[in-house]
Amino acid sequence: MKKAVATMAIATLFICLPAFVHAQPDNMQIKGKWSLAVYGGIDAEISGDVHDAGTGIVLGLPTTVQAKSFGDVYQTAPNLQVSLGYGIWKWGEILGIFTYAKTSAEELQVGDVAGLPLFALFDDYQEFGFELGYRHFFIVDSVFKPYASVTGGVKFIDAINARLSVPAAAVVLEDVNFYDSSTVIAFGGNAGFRIDMNSNLALGVEGGIHYQAKPSQIEGLAGTGLENLNDVGDRWTFPVLAHAVIRF
Repeated sequence: MKKAVATMAIATLFICLPAFVHAQPDNMQIKGKWSLAVYGGIDAEISGDVHDAGTGIVLGLPTTVQAKSFGDVYQTAPNLQVSLGYGIWKWGEILGIFTYAKTSAEELQVGDVAGLPLFALFDDYQEFGFELGYRHFFIVDSVFKPYASVTGGVKFIDAINARLSVPAAAVVLEDVNFYDSSTVIAFGGNAGFRIDMNSNLALGVEGGIHYQAKPSQIEGLAGTGLENLNDVGDRWTFPVLAHAVIRF
């Protein structure tokens, strides 16, 4: 997936090169114009755990769990976004951004029960989001427009359960509650560039750092001593996105 995004970014550069020669800067002002952009890429993990470490008693047996990060549990998440922007002045535009991400988990060993391997398989991770933001361009009278942006809003995360199993003892616990459906705050910053193909179309690439708060926990392991395994869940990510923009 990461190689695909890099290839997309390089292809964007080569596709855009003719614009440096043929585009007319005077027709590319953003003030008073709307823009519709579609983004695609990945959310690379920086930090954040799906569950914490702990010790307790499960089914009357001593149990140990090691912390697992989001990157340990889930595959790299594709990131899709659609934004609507409006140029409030020559140098910048305000944004409304809709985001979507979904990724699946892989079963992995998370600890042991009485010395026997304990495995977990978590539900798919799925979120929708809406953010408001501002994008500031550092060069405007050119087809090449580097920029920085800040965004903030909310994300709606689906509930997440886990299937816990000890294959060596033929023990399976289905649908152990971990996280409830949640609305969490999110914010971040990006830096990137656009290259104007003409007065209405631009292509670009951006990357940034984003944060989102932890979802609401459910004590699916109440009474085991492991109730606080899911008192985590906040994340820092590094999104890398290519995008196309239509101005009107």
